[in-house]
Amino acid sequence: MSHVQTVLGPVPAGDLGLTLSHEHLLCRPPGGAADADPDLVLDDREAAMAELGAFKAAGGLALVEVTPIDYGRDLDGLAALSRRSGVHIVAVTGLHKDQWSISYTSRLDADQLADMFSRELREGVNGVRPGVIKLGSSLERITPGERKAFTAAALAQRVTGAPITTHTEAGRLGLEQLDLLVGAGADPERIVVGHLDRLLDVDYHEAVLRAGAYIGFDQVGKPKYATDEQRAEALAILVARGHGAKLLISGDLGRKSYWSAYGGTPGLDYIPKTFLGMLCAAGLTAGQAEALVVGNPARAFG
Repeated sequence: MSHVQTVLGPVPAGDLGLTLSHEHLLCRPPGGAADADPDLVLDDREAAMAELGAFKAAGGLALVEVTPIDYGRDLDGLAALSRRSGVHIVAVTGLHKDQWSISYTSRLDADQLADMFSRELREGVNGVRPGVIKLGSSLERITPGERKAFTAAALAQRVTGAPITTHTEAGRLGLEQLDLLVGAGADPERIVVGHLDRLLDVDYHEAVLRAGAYIGFDQVGKPKYATDEQRAEALAILVARGHGAKLLISGDLGRKSYWSAYGGTPGLDYIPKTFLGMLCAAGLTAGQAEALVVGNPARAFG
């Protein structure tokens, strides 16, 4: 039976339940970024507990916490949150885009990075094992440092079988990410290309899907990029075109101002409480909507 590696150990994929595929609970960007934009700092475990409590009360059972090594990841904190909340949390190894990862990619080669990712996946850090490899690319191009990390992720996946999830800046370069990963030996069926609802072009989405990858509509609840009605309509089109099994949804709520616990919006409970209904209003059946948060994540991250 397939299992998902959570911070508290392996869980049968079928037991994962309603899952958000791309979220942040504990993170602190490096350098001066935290001081320049304190909204990006999520380091209050009690606030995270409140947010997880609301999510669980709305039917949420799991989430993939995508804070990588270079963005202030706190594996011990995630394990404590999972233990206290009863929510399954899947953590990541890997690196973000060049802005955050350059301190690693400037001094380590692809093989060294791959060894670091693989070691974390196999042995964990202080006994806490990530279950996914995270990568990111910049807006206009995949930089040399990012290319090194992408190559390393493909090498680590070949050794460990772990799924890969990506950050695309503004939804761009998804096909280029896939070309690089697959060219280095990664399995497209084990890749989630993220943030594609930042660029609501269903033909582009289809091209990524035809290459074999999952795609993430993971900016749900952020009207500054698109309305959720537009996201729901695009997802309904992709389901109608036969791609329902490869779509994932989440909110990527990596700011205090997105959390109800800080008086922000939409909160981690928004997708189970509100957006699933919007998908049905756009034409999906309840079963098709549920697949995006239950069946699909179980396969993608198993």
